[in-house]
Amino acid sequence: MLHPHFEAARETKIYQGLAINPRLIGKLKPETLPSLLSPVPSRYMPAPAVYYNVEVVQFWRGHKEPLQPYPLHWVIYIPTSPGIGNTYHIQGNTDSYTVDFRRNQPYLNPDEWRGSFTVGKVAAHQLTLLERHLASVPITRHDLRWNCQSWVWEGLRHLRHKGFNISWEVRLSYLQTQMYCLLEDWEYGRI
Repeated sequence: MLHPHFEAARETKIYQGLAINPRLIGKLKPETLPSLLSPVPSRYMPAPAVYYNVEVVQFWRGHKEPLQPYPLHWVIYIPTSPGIGNTYHIQGNTDSYTVDFRRNQPYLNPDEWRGSFTVGKVAAHQLTLLERHLASVPITRHDLRWNCQSWVWEGLRHLRHKGFNISWEVRLSYLQTQMYCLLEDWEYGRI
């Protein structure tokens, strides 16, 4: 003979999706069954994770001379609500670059915006970790070929390497092409 606990477990039947011992069904009042069948109250369920897009945004910087524009300023931008987001970029020049993070603010220079391209997603609870990783991206100084676009690309590669959801389809040449197309779209009034 089995222990009473195991005997009861063996007799358990499925009643409308619930495992209930048949001896208990007769003892349950009909009004308690609907509450047993109702979904679990939300206070017991975890909230769904909130995800934000990770975008590369570019801004116009003017001309050195006529027909010789400066390279566009690239930033990593995470929109956290309409018109507001976190901006990660470097500022300064080749001998003084520093990393700058701006949280929950509008674009730096909205009138200079020249397009945004989504490259991935990040969970809201991972923003602090993402910032820590971006802060560790090395800055190259005294090299005229290295600029904010280089830092953004190296930041995206570093995040992807650390397991963040940055699309593997995005390669440097692809990103440069997309950003150039966005600039052209802006010039022709398409965005």
